[in-house]
Amino acid sequence: MIKQHIGFWITYTFYFYLINWMGNPNLSFVTVLLSIPIFALIFYSLSYILDNYFARKLYLIALCWILLIYSIIALILIAVNQNHFGLSLVYGNYLVKNKAFNPILFLQSYLILIGHFTFLAVLGFQYRTRLKTLEEKNLEMELRLDEKRLRQEYEYASLAQQVSPHMLVNVFQSWAYQIRSTQPNMAEQINQMYLLMRYFMESNSSDTPRTILLEDEINMAKKYLQIESSISSKPLFISWNITGKLNGIVLPPTTLLTLIMNVFKHGDAYNHDNPVTIIIESTMDLVKIQVQNPVNKRSPKFTSHGVGLNNLSRRLEMVFGEKFECVWGLKPEGFFVEVVIYKY
Repeated sequence: MIKQHIGFWITYTFYFYLINWMGNPNLSFVTVLLSIPIFALIFYSLSYILDNYFARKLYLIALCWILLIYSIIALILIAVNQNHFGLSLVYGNYLVKNKAFNPILFLQSYLILIGHFTFLAVLGFQYRTRLKTLEEKNLEMELRLDEKRLRQEYEYASLAQQVSPHMLVNVFQSWAYQIRSTQPNMAEQINQMYLLMRYFMESNSSDTPRTILLEDEINMAKKYLQIESSISSKPLFISWNITGKLNGIVLPPTTLLTLIMNVFKHGDAYNHDNPVTIIIESTMDLVKIQVQNPVNKRSPKFTSHGVGLNNLSRRLEMVFGEKFECVWGLKPEGFFVEVVIYKY
């Protein structure tokens, strides 16, 4: 871009010299060369004003700056014509000898000068504006194409991941059908497992809404606990405490299930003296979910407790922005996780 501007001014210098030399053979090339900075002042000043003030709709400020530039150029031309500050030593060759100062001709020449470079500055401004608009549209189109491509890749990955779970669901349904007459309890457990797996698959689908009702999540969590209780050789000790109205409260799918599954992965759900507590409290301003469990010190996987919780916190952030809190840590009673969702 700089080389193009330099090339333009060099070309314009020779063009301007030839045009003026035809009417004034006494005009020297050095005088024309020293005049180019004045022309550049008009062009680049107006270009800057248009880009930084006019484009931002600061019209009054832009007008004031333009009038200031025009005034400075007018004073310079008057000083040349009247030989103020000795400027005629440099620019006097512009003046045709034996011609008195004519205000009308001076005004005409002045308007031609500023009009010429104002016109060029306006054309350059329109070109840059349209070019910027095209670049923004191209960028927006590229972002949309990238988003569409990523969505298609995610959808493909999601569909590919569903192949194996769907096959397992079909297997479970076949097992339940085969044993329903001889082992109805086992068949019921398999059906419950099927519902739970279906819930997980639908939660991970790209077509699934980002939130579900808290009541539905609680029902699925209880189904999960029922399955764990039926296959465990020891009784589970889990205490539920639900207060407040849950109507209309939503959260990301598998939020509560993630907290409860962490209990079985890293905690102890079989402690009669220190049972797992699940507290769900709904008030006018917020809903709080807290799960606390004794620590299974013999579990070597305790250090991995934060992986699923970090993922859960990220999902909560994507849904609720800053209107949530998710904290976890150790207490004397055991490990706790607390999720607070603000309603307003």
